[in-house]
Amino acid sequence: MDASSTRPFASCPAVSLDPSSWIGLLQTNVPMVMVSIADIAGSTPREAGAFMVISAADVMGTVGGGNLEHQLTRKARDWLAQDVVPMAQFMRFPLGPSLGQCCGGSVRVAFHALTAQRRASLLQGIMALHGGQGGPGQGVAPVWLLLPSDQNPDGDFGVVSGDNAPFLAAQFGNLRGGMLVNNGVSAGLAGVSHPAGALAVRLDDGATPLWLFGAGHVGAAIARALAPLPFNLHWVDLAG
Repeated sequence: MDASSTRPFASCPAVSLDPSSWIGLLQTNVPMVMVSIADIAGSTPREAGAFMVISAADVMGTVGGGNLEHQLTRKARDWLAQDVVPMAQFMRFPLGPSLGQCCGGSVRVAFHALTAQRRASLLQGIMALHGGQGGPGQGVAPVWLLLPSDQNPDGDFGVVSGDNAPFLAAQFGNLRGGMLVNNGVSAGLAGVSHPAGALAVRLDDGATPLWLFGAGHVGAAIARALAPLPFNLHWVDLAG
């Protein structure tokens, strides 16, 4: 019996909790809003690039929970109920004074109506991740989504993968996303339309490395519970 063994689990996309649920939702014609963190100032629950998709009945993903997420969900659903979802609207939310959250910073939030084209682009990116890019123990290959700014509100979403994805990853470094113009990206994406004001969101941003130390059936149960979550899980079984 070996003294120890390491059991790598396949990296899971950052499409919160269950990628198949995202795919199922995006394959419907239900009206939806994509809500993304465009930039941050000070202390905030989530980083730029965090996102979620909201319909009248579902919320997929998270921008940090708390009153901020509650208010964003209410706003999106009010727009959906009135059929007035903006094609692209950016709004700043101070967290402490107006929302009563312990984080004292502020977030600039992007709202995008999911048209058929935009929905198809998001679905394309998520399905690419769900298809297993990267493989066990190798991390998830980057897949980015470019969202139009409010200066180009009717623009389509763009999927950035393959050779272009590492370029964006290098430009953003450890950041999960943000405005291209604020992160020094003005050129370099071959064959991809990307107005300077576009917002980049890394779809695999939740594949955070996580090491689990636990033997036997307990470790196995925890690993199964973590499998659908957005972690790059490595299970270390010291019992061999």
